Amino acid sequence: MTVQGVTFAIGKKGIEFFSQSLLSGVAVKKLQNLTPPPNTINIPDFTQAGFGYFSSYSQFKIALSNGRLNGFNPTYSSVTQGTGGTPAGNQFQLILSAGAFSATYDWRETYKVYTCFNSGDMAPPACDTRYPDNTFSYNPGFGGMTVTVPTEFVYNAATNTYSFNVTAATGAASGATANIPGKSAVNGQTSAGCFSTKVSDATASAISNIDFKTPISQILSGVLKSIDGNTDLGNGIKFNYALGPAGLGFPNAKGVTVGATGVASYNGQAYAGGTPPVLPIPAVPADDDDHFMNIYVSDWAINGLSWAYFNAGLLNLTVRPADLPNPAALKAATYAAYEPAFGQYGMAALTAKITPLAAPVTAFQQVWLFTTDAMKLLETQLPASVYQLLLGFSGNAYASQTKLEADLTETGIDSQYFTTIENAVRQKGKVTTQSMQFEILVENGATPRPNLIFDLQRTDVMTDLSLGTTSTNAQSMMFSFANAGNAVTFKSTTIPRFSKQNFGTILWPVAGESSYAAAMQGMGQRGVAIPIAQGFSFLLTNSTLSIQDGYISISSQLEFKPAQLPMAVRGLVHTLVQKRDEETGEMRVYAIAAE
Repeated sequence: MTVQGVTFAIGKKGIEFFSQSLLSGVAVKKLQNLTPPPNTINIPDFTQAGFGYFSSYSQFKIALSNGRLNGFNPTYSSVTQGTGGTPAGNQFQLILSAGAFSATYDWRETYKVYTCFNSGDMAPPACDTRYPDNTFSYNPGFGGMTVTVPTEFVYNAATNTYSFNVTAATGAASGATANIPGKSAVNGQTSAGCFSTKVSDATASAISNIDFKTPISQILSGVLKSIDGNTDLGNGIKFNYALGPAGLGFPNAKGVTVGATGVASYNGQAYAGGTPPVLPIPAVPADDDDHFMNIYVSDWAINGLSWAYFNAGLLNLTVRPADLPNPAALKAATYAAYEPAFGQYGMAALTAKITPLAAPVTAFQQVWLFTTDAMKLLETQLPASVYQLLLGFSGNAYASQTKLEADLTETGIDSQYFTTIENAVRQKGKVTTQSMQFEILVENGATPRPNLIFDLQRTDVMTDLSLGTTSTNAQSMMFSFANAGNAVTFKSTTIPRFSKQNFGTILWPVAGESSYAAAMQGMGQRGVAIPIAQGFSFLLTNSTLSIQDGYISISSQLEFKPAQLPMAVRGLVHTLVQKRDEETGEMRVYAIAAE
C-alpha cells in the first residue's frame, strides 16, 4: 500500500531551536565533566651551565595524567546545514564554544642528568649521573575552545526510527599558557621560552583530543531515537510513521522535509480503508518565519483514527438511569402517558445501548458554524429584532444549507437576511457521518428483555482544531465535534401494543445524545498523533491550524520540556538557569538537571 498521510517541513529556526535546546544545557554539564586524556611530552636534550658546573639533560619525559578541567563552560554557538551527505543536505555541523578555562594535571618528569663540577684548579672535574623522578601539580591556562560536531540526520528503516548520527567531534583549544611548575628542571635550561612553547602546544593538543563525540552522541541519539515510528494512543491504538514515497528530504540544504505514512492500527491490524493519499510536502518555513515547522494531516489519517476507535469498542455505550443528570429520562413510567404500552412496566428502568454499525467517516465540505465570533459579527450586520431571533442558533452547526434555511424560516427570519447570515457562518470544514443502532431495553426481569430498536444516522462537524498532549504523552492534533443532526428511524420492537414509532426522536436527545457526544469528544482528544522527539511539545500559543481540501494544515512553534524525556536520556540533559551566588551575590549561570 502506497500512502503518505502526514507530511512535515522543518525550517532553519526549528533546526536551531532543537539544537540549542538540547546542547545549551548538556554542553555545560555533560562536557564540563570530561577529562582530558593523559599525554607524554618528550623534551629534546639540553644543557645547563653555571659557575663551576655543567649539566647535560637527556631522556627527558613529562607525563601528564589525572587531568581535569576548571571553569570549562561550553555553550551552544550555532548549527549549519551543509550540502554534502546522502541524501545531499543531511549533514549538520554543530559548533560549541567555551571561554577562558584552565586544566589541572599531575606532572611527572623523568630524565637523565649528567653533571660535572669544576673546582678551578688543575684537578679533574667531579662528575655524576642521576635519574630524577619528580611530581608536581600542573595548571595550564587556555584562552578558549571551539568544539565542532559534524552530524548526519538519517532514518533507519529496520528500527523505524529517526536519529542524528555524530560522525566526529573535535575540539580546538586556543591561547594556551604553559604555567610550567616552578621547580621543574625545564625552567633551568637556557632556552626556557622554546620549551614553554613546546609544552603549551602539547598540552593544547591533549585538551583538544578530549572525546567530545561520545557524550554528544548519547544526548542526540537518545532523544531522536525516542521518535518512535509507532506512536501509542492507548487501548491498542497506534499510528505508524514509516517513511512514505517522498522520504526524508533536505531541499537546497535549507531545511528538513519528511513524508510519513501516518497509518492507524488497532492491535497490530493496519487501517486499509478508502483511497490512501499521497499528500504533498509543505513548504519549508522561511528563515524569517516564527513557526518552526509546517505539517499536513490527511483526512485519511483521521478516518484511520475513527476506524481504530470503532474497532476498540470505545464508541459502544450502555447508558443507565444513574448515568444521566435526570435519571427519570430512562424510566418506563416517565413515558406511560405518551405511550400507554410503557404502563405495563410500572417503574421499571430502561437501559439504552448505542452501537455504531461502522466506523465514522470524515469528509471535507462546506459547513455553517454559529461560533462566538460569527455571532458577534452578525450582531453588527442585522437589525436588532432579527438578531434577537438568531440568538437561539448560537453554537449550532450545519452540514446542509437546505437544513439551515429551513430552520431560519421556521424561526421567523425573513429570507432577505439569509445571505448575510450564511456569509458570516460559512467556512470550510470536516463533516463526520456514522450509522448506529439505538436500542432501549426494559429491565423488567424477563428473558429476553422487551426492547425497542432504532436506526440512527448521525452527522457531526469537526470544530476546535488544536494541538496537545494525550494521556499517553503523545503529541497529537486534537479536535471537538458539534452535532449537526440526528435522524432516528424506528426498526423493530418486542413491546406489546407499542405504537409510537417516532419515540426514538424524543428519547435520543435526553437518553443518548449527551453520552455519545462525550464518547466522540474522547476520540477527538486522542486525535491524530504527530511524531515529535520526546521532550518537545507544540507551543499552543504560536500554532495555526486550518482546514484545506483533503488535509489539515498546521504551522507551529515548539517548546522544550526535559521532564518529558525518557528516563535514560533525562540524566544527560540540563537546562540553564540564572541564580545568585550566595557568597559573592553575583548572578551566575547554572546547569540544572532535568527532573
